[in-house]
Amino acid sequence: MSEQKRRRRPRKPKGPVVKQDVRKCPVTVMLSETEREMLDYFVYKYKLESRSAYIRSLVMTDVMGYLYQNNPTLFDPHPESTDTDEG
Repeated sequence: MSEQKRRRRPRKPKGPVVKQDVRKCPVTVMLSETEREMLDYFVYKYKLESRSAYIRSLVMTDVMGYLYQNNPTLFDPHPESTDTDEG
């Protein structure tokens, strides 16, 4: 008799190894019941592994975008129009 080979599950590809800072500072956020349900549904629908990582990503993306927009630059990419109406 021939031996049956066991089928192995395909392995998940491993992402790049990135050293993360140790997170020691807890932050508490209060949500309404509806907001929590929407967040849980989103995590379930898109099969996110970590709700905390998703929330952290959203917050830090927003913070970094805000800081980037309001950071003074040496050369303004969109200088104010200096046209004056004569007449």
